[in-house]
Amino acid sequence: MEFLTELLPILVAAGGSLCTMVVFAGAVVFFFLRMRKLGALSGGGRSFDVGAVSRMYSETLGYVSQASGDAARTHMVRRFEGIEVHLRTVTKPSGLRTSVEYSWSTPTSSGMQVQVVEQTVADPGKRKRRDSAMNRSRDFTPVWSSSHPTGSPAVDSRFRVFAPDQQHAIAVAALEKELLACAHVQLTAGADGVELSDPFQEGLIARMGGPMGMGAIATPKGIAVQVELHNDIARLLLACTQR
Repeated sequence: MEFLTELLPILVAAGGSLCTMVVFAGAVVFFFLRMRKLGALSGGGRSFDVGAVSRMYSETLGYVSQASGDAARTHMVRRFEGIEVHLRTVTKPSGLRTSVEYSWSTPTSSGMQVQVVEQTVADPGKRKRRDSAMNRSRDFTPVWSSSHPTGSPAVDSRFRVFAPDQQHAIAVAALEKELLACAHVQLTAGADGVELSDPFQEGLIARMGGPMGMGAIATPKGIAVQVELHNDIARLLLACTQR
């Protein structure tokens, strides 16, 4: 039980709903028993360090916590290749569920005026089917009413790009590498800065191989996945500020 007690708060900090936490707990129990059977855990020891997640944020990624004055909110800041990257979370209780929204942003201005969103979010039908399968609901309202093709087949097949006109959308093609490197994108760029949000931690869950894979969140592999995710997002924010 000590094993679960230490790990469950990590999931809450990572944005898990009550439903996801139950799935996570099952995954952790399976992982724990499997590791004991394989001899990776014995005599109360364990094969990974739960504190590694905290060290990942502060030491590896260089985030510094900012006072928020609100227990439901966290705010951390890091420097990445000349820009500030702000990581914010907001916890929102909703009945028996807990929704934790994640967002990364930089106040550095971008010359772009675009909103790049996964089709599974931007398309009402796809979003409804996705949310129904996950027992959740979330609306999406674009900043600009019309979406436009970018001219990049890879970008246009995965995302919808909202912009004042097609000329602005075409500029997004130059971000193809950075966009495709991110597992989940809901990005808005403009004169006030750049923000990428992930309300359901879909990017991390995808990279961990699904909800069951979250059981390995504090293992060396899980830490490496998270570091890569944060750096990929920071590179996307940076690329937007350079346009």
